[in-house]
Amino acid sequence: MPSYTIGAGELAARYRTDHADRHKRIVNALHKSALQGEAIVAQDTPVDTARTKNAWHVVRLPDGADLLNDSPVAVILEVGSRPHWPPFLPILQWAARKFGTAGGKRSFESLSEVDPGLYAIAKGVQKKIAEEGTEPHWMVKKNLPRLRAIAKRNIEQALK
Repeated sequence: MPSYTIGAGELAARYRTDHADRHKRIVNALHKSALQGEAIVAQDTPVDTARTKNAWHVVRLPDGADLLNDSPVAVILEVGSRPHWPPFLPILQWAARKFGTAGGKRSFESLSEVDPGLYAIAKGVQKKIAEEGTEPHWMVKKNLPRLRAIAKRNIEQALK
């Protein structure tokens, strides 16, 4: 390890310079880790329309980075929900995408076009959510050990 001889007056300036360099390397390592984590949590995000999966993004901060998802349903997918009576139309639209409507169409103009079987599926899903809520997917929580290991490895590499 190299050694340096500096005068007492230079010590504070030298410390600030060294500290700033270390801080910059750590921040860059955290940003790199968040970008790697983005791919990991996106891979574990359930896909219907892919809006939530594609909503993951990284924001650089002065002291690191945030891994965010701006989708309105991301939190519900992560932690699940308590029993509640959800709106019917989004469930019906999901069922149409998943199972198709009468004639094999994946969308509909009015409720009169909706196959009765599809309508019954959507009503059943709505009732189940009203009685039981929804299960969590833990896209982030289940990956935290892996994300921490990535951040640790990146920081250690940056400080070598």
